[in-house]
Amino acid sequence: MTQLILYVNGINYVDSLYSIERCIKSLRGIDSVKGTLPKGKITVKFKQSFVSAMDIIDRVEVQGFEVVKKYQKDYCFDTYN
Repeated sequence: MTQLILYVNGINYVDSLYSIERCIKSLRGIDSVKGTLPKGKITVKFKQSFVSAMDIIDRVEVQGFEVVKKYQKDYCFDTYN
């Protein structure tokens, strides 16, 4: 599982935040999406085997918003007995 944190310019209203969340959730491999105002912070958890960070960023930018910062962290859930 991978976590991507995006800071998006132009998210001023709850409606625009929900629009971005819905758009990202429609991609295959998305586990969760949570956005917060007023910073325009979007946190996405996803499976890289289905979707890439660039796919997610492209989806946001197609909606007319600008991603100004991004952070990505990969999680490895190994189980050893």
